[in-house]
Amino acid sequence: MGTLTINLDVPEFSTFFQTFPKVEIITGLHIRRQFYRKIAVSSLSKLLRETFTCLRWFRYEQWHHVKPQQQLRFEKDYKSLISLDLPSTLRDLSIFEDFKLLRPDRFARSTNRALGKALSKSSRFLKHLSAAFLVDAEHFFANFWPTKQQDPNVIPWKNLRTLALTSRLLHPEIGRRKINRLLMAAGLAAAFMPKLEVMEIWNGGEGRACLFRYSSNAGRPQITWASNWGLHVQLHDDVVHCWEALLRHG
Repeated sequence: MGTLTINLDVPEFSTFFQTFPKVEIITGLHIRRQFYRKIAVSSLSKLLRETFTCLRWFRYEQWHHVKPQQQLRFEKDYKSLISLDLPSTLRDLSIFEDFKLLRPDRFARSTNRALGKALSKSSRFLKHLSAAFLVDAEHFFANFWPTKQQDPNVIPWKNLRTLALTSRLLHPEIGRRKINRLLMAAGLAAAFMPKLEVMEIWNGGEGRACLFRYSSNAGRPQITWASNWGLHVQLHDDVVHCWEALLRHG
């Protein structure tokens, strides 16, 4: 499919543009996965940093690289973009990574832990966040994992209203202990999201689907578990108590 890169060495750029011009009228950017060629992260970072300085929402859909080394390079560069180059005006971020199911064990496809943690850290100013498959909820909530000592200086998501993440742990072949730990970590993190209205953690594939959902509507919070394989999943008491505490204060 190839990658498109802005060549800054061509005479037109080197003569006129040391930095790109600002286009403040643009407040939204949507890159669809139907555009099969990737835009180089370095080029996208420069556009976000120098041109789209008033961006309010950004939706980025892309395909998983077929070659592992290319995917690793992309994830390394994308971590830098998320950490350093998101405009301060951004309030709505949606990331989606599509991929082909080439083999039965595709659910085990690894996600980048550092990328998930970077997104968690840099999302504190957002109102809406959706990230599917490129990062895992397990890594997004890594600092709230029940076996980890809790940080007393957590920076809250003061404005976050909706959060949707995928996790490979929501799978029929994953042990229930890991699922319980994920849901407890999510509950601990939700305590630092005072305006949260909806949180969804989901996963899906051929013949399987699962959704954990927290919602608060008109002061009436509720928890939903929907699955075609985990109807009898037993939540640990610690998970139940964690979310009950949140519901009482929701």
